[in-house]
Amino acid sequence: MLRTIFCLCPSGTGWGMRVYHVLVLGCVPVLFHVGQLQQWCWHWGEWAANATVLLNLTAVLAGELDVVAELRRTCGTPPPVHAPNVK
Repeated sequence: MLRTIFCLCPSGTGWGMRVYHVLVLGCVPVLFHVGQLQQWCWHWGEWAANATVLLNLTAVLAGELDVVAELRRTCGTPPPVHAPNVK
């Protein structure tokens, strides 16, 4: 986890502590509910938009949003190139 750029913080019981732990570890929190940003608006301040990633949970669960692809797009990392299957 210490080499991770993004850490998922799903909503639900205990999500507040998840966000806290992620921030302490230096990860960018990936949130799935706007309420997570509103929880600590005094801590986030104006940098919340640049220090978090907010994804649509409904789209993720429906398979309409690929979390990994979205995070790669967010940080500008090109998608991996898959080599042909060599036997």
